[in-house]
Amino acid sequence: MSGKGHPGRAPDPAKKLERRVNDLMRQVVYLNQEIQTNHDLPQDIIEHAQASAGSLMAIYGHLTGLPAPWDIRAAEMGWDKV
Repeated sequence: MSGKGHPGRAPDPAKKLERRVNDLMRQVVYLNQEIQTNHDLPQDIIEHAQASAGSLMAIYGHLTGLPAPWDIRAAEMGWDKV
C-alpha cells in the first residue's frame, strides 16, 4: 500500500487550508506577545508583526465566514453605523 489511505477519506482541501491558517495565525499571535513583552524592537517592526497577525485573522475570517478583525473593532467603536 502507498500509505495515502482510502481515497474516499481524503481531507477536504478547504478545511485543510482553514486548519493551516488557524495554526499559523495562533503562532503569529504568540509571537507578537513574545515580541512585545520580552524584546525591545523598533516600533515599525512591532507594527509589521501586528499587521501580519491581522492579515491572517482576515484570511481565517474569510475562510470561516467570521468577520475580519477590523470589522469587529469598527462595530465596537460604533463606526459601522455611519
